[in-house]
Amino acid sequence: MSPIRDYGWLLAGVAAASLSWLGIGSAARRGLQSIVPLPWGAIGTGLLVFAAFTALHFRLQLLRALQAQRDHLEHSAAASRLIRSASADGRRWLRVVQENLELVAGGSQAARENQLYLGGARANADKLEQAFDRIEGNQRRLDELDGAGDR
Repeated sequence: MSPIRDYGWLLAGVAAASLSWLGIGSAARRGLQSIVPLPWGAIGTGLLVFAAFTALHFRLQLLRALQAQRDHLEHSAAASRLIRSASADGRRWLRVVQENLELVAGGSQAARENQLYLGGARANADKLEQAFDRIEGNQRRLDELDGAGDR
């Protein structure tokens, strides 16, 4: 963001306070002058106007920070769900590979069945690699979000 945009409300407050000193806030200034002698009424009006714009500025900054934090948490939660899903898929495929290898090691099947079980084990081993790729990709996303949140 540009510095002007970041401090826009503060600059607007300075401008409004200056204009109130120059006479635009004459009714408020006259009211304050009746309580406090000149020039404190004009200065008080300017300070009140500036304080209002400053409060608006810091409120907007707080809202931006809270929105960024909420977005960060939502992205982190989504990446975490994807990692859990990939991990569950990997465990399921690992069990299939283990079962297929146990059946082949048992030696009670014919050569054709052994080839089918070994083919299934290979296919699920490839799926395991895909699950690890998904987990690593989502972990990188989380790391990028953490890096962006530190700035």
